[in-house]
Amino acid sequence: MIKEVILFTMGDSREVSTWSNVPYLLADTLQKKGIKVDRVDLMQTPCYKVFAELGRVVRSILNVIYPKNQYHYKRSAMFMLLTNRVVAKAVSRYSTADLCIFTNFDFYNKYSDIPSLLFSDYTYKILIQDLLGREPYLCERLYLQRQKATIESTDFIVSLFPVCAKLMKEDMPTANIHYLGKNVVNNMYDGVHDIEAFISKKCAKKNILFIGETGYSGDAELLIEAVKFLRDRYNDIHLDIIGMTENTFSNLPDFVTCHGYLRKDVTKERALYYELMTGAAIVSNPTRVLARYSSTIEAMYFATPIVVSPYKDFVDEFGEKINFGVYMHEFDSWSLAAALASVLDNADYPSLCRNAYERVKDYTWDKYVEALLTLVEAKN
Repeated sequence: MIKEVILFTMGDSREVSTWSNVPYLLADTLQKKGIKVDRVDLMQTPCYKVFAELGRVVRSILNVIYPKNQYHYKRSAMFMLLTNRVVAKAVSRYSTADLCIFTNFDFYNKYSDIPSLLFSDYTYKILIQDLLGREPYLCERLYLQRQKATIESTDFIVSLFPVCAKLMKEDMPTANIHYLGKNVVNNMYDGVHDIEAFISKKCAKKNILFIGETGYSGDAELLIEAVKFLRDRYNDIHLDIIGMTENTFSNLPDFVTCHGYLRKDVTKERALYYELMTGAAIVSNPTRVLARYSSTIEAMYFATPIVVSPYKDFVDEFGEKINFGVYMHEFDSWSLAAALASVLDNADYPSLCRNAYERVKDYTWDKYVEALLTLVEAKN
C-alpha cells in the first residue's frame, strides 16, 4: 500500500492556479486518502527567474530562424541539469516515500529505488507534429530526445488523453504507457451539485459561455459573430467570456460580457465562475484542436450541453456522435450559429443536459487517484 508520495510539480502544488488546478487537486485527494504528500516545486531551481528571462531572449532570437518555435528555458539542458539535482536531493530527503509522482514527462527518479509515475497530457513530439502540424526544428530536437529517453526509462507513464497515449505507445513501444479509461474534472464548486436545479437555471436563460485565454481570441470572435446572427431569433441571448477582457476585442457588442481570468482560489471569482458555469445553456469553443478539453468536461459535469469541434481525443473518448450537444464540422459563423440554435431549439433540451452529466459523472479526482494508485500497487 502506498503511504507516502513525493509530488514533483512545475509550480507550487499548494496554489490552485498551478496547471489548471491539477497539482492542487491531486495533492488534496492523495491527502484525503491518508497518504503523506511531500511537495517539491521543480521551478524552485537556482536563479530560475533569471534563466527564464534569458530563455525568452533566446527564443526571440531563434524566432528569426525558426518561426513560432517552442523553445523555453524549462526545455533547456541547463534546466534539466539543475532540476535533476533537486530531484536527487528530494528522494534523499524523503527516502521513506513509496512513490514519486511527476506532473510532467520530463523527469523521473534515477537516484534511488523509489518508483516514478509520470502524469501529464501529451509529449513534446505530439505538440509539435500533431497539434502544431510541423516537424521539430533543430533547436527543439535535443529536448524531444531527452523527453523520449525519460519516458522509456520510467516505471509508469499516464496520459490524460486516449489518442495521446496511443501515439506515445506507437512511438515508444517498450515504455509502460497507460490511459486509465477516463479523464478527471477539476471541480472546486462549493455548493450542492444539484443537476435538476442547474437544468432549471439553464432553461430560464439563453446564455452561451466561452472559456479561453487571449490565444483563443479568434475563436471567441467567431462565436461572437455566430451569436450576433441569433439575436433576432433569441432577443435575450447573451455571451459570457471567461479568460479575456474587453480590451482583447474592438467594438464589443452589448450582448457580450468579458469577465477576465477567474481564479478559483479567490472566493468571489470562484463563485462567479460557477455561477456562469451552472447557468450557461451551452458551453462552446470552436477551436479545431484540443478546444479547452478540461473546461468542456467540467461544463458537462454541471449538466451543460456543448458545441465543439470533433478533435481526435474528444471523439475517441465520447464517440463520433454525441447526445449532449453538437459537433462543429464547418468553421464559419453561419454554421456555428446553426449548431447553437440546434441545441437551444432541441425539443428535449433537459435530456441533453442530463446526458452531458451522465457521461462524466465518474470523472472525479477521488476515482482517478484510486485508479492511479491501483496501477502502481498492482505492479508491486
